[in-house]
Amino acid sequence: MGGPNRPSSLPLLVTGALLTFLGGAICLWSPPLAVFLEGKVYDTFLRSAPRHPATGSLTIVDIDEASLARLGQWPWPRYRIARLLERIRVDGATAAGLDMVFAEPDRTSLTPLSGEILRDLGTRIDLAGFPREALDTDRALAATLAGGPFVLGYQFDFETARGNACVLHPLRAAVRADGGTGGADGLFDARGVVCNLPGLSKAAGSSGFFNVTPDPDGVLRRVPLVIRHKGALYPNLALALYLRARGGDAVLETGPDGVEALRLDGRRIPLDSHGNLLVNFRGPHRTFPHLSAAAVLGGTADPARLK
Repeated sequence: MGGPNRPSSLPLLVTGALLTFLGGAICLWSPPLAVFLEGKVYDTFLRSAPRHPATGSLTIVDIDEASLARLGQWPWPRYRIARLLERIRVDGATAAGLDMVFAEPDRTSLTPLSGEILRDLGTRIDLAGFPREALDTDRALAATLAGGPFVLGYQFDFETARGNACVLHPLRAAVRADGGTGGADGLFDARGVVCNLPGLSKAAGSSGFFNVTPDPDGVLRRVPLVIRHKGALYPNLALALYLRARGGDAVLETGPDGVEALRLDGRRIPLDSHGNLLVNFRGPHRTFPHLSAAAVLGGTADPARLK
């Protein structure tokens, strides 16, 4: 049992102690280095993990270079956005999210535009006979938003307390505490918001933020699913889009160290204490199907890809 040929465990113990000491030193003396190393380990894990193919349930309608060349530079008149959304709805989309903000009235609406021309140039434009959607493009967009499963996007502001007149849609989620005092205090708390026109937000009835922040090395590895604003919780655009399409209840689970997970339709989604989700990237650019907005407007895109 204790013969002379028994291998010594001392080198193994010394190596383990050194690695433990090194890991503790990195965390205590150089937190940025620990975060950097953690990110690189996660990148290695993603590259080695098996990739599951995209399900086909998500399609991106892209206002691409072909769309801009065919229909003109951005921003487009909002009656054109309304027509694009209506086409997406008719083609069978379960829900559609817009990663853009309509923060100001559309200056291509003929009614206010004609007023500006009269004021600046002294010329009165006869608007008789123009389509109603061209006279007030924001009203045309609001009517389309009210008739479809659309989710608007907005941007939280952590520097200034602007956006007091914004109409937002809180996350209808219960907060379940599993002990401790951390609760949801670690969530990002936004002071202000860059939001859509109130009439558009009310018409859509659903919205979500699209704030993201890369890690210090410039790589985007995590996105917040929930942010607090004026005491209420709000979902990011992807979560709001999922809830619009599937419905269901959400439960924010917290523990001694703060937020731990979001439970959605019986599935537990792990989060960090700030409400961030680590992103499991499916693949390179255009892993998900893309449709040109011009093709959708022209009726040449395959509608089955929007369902």
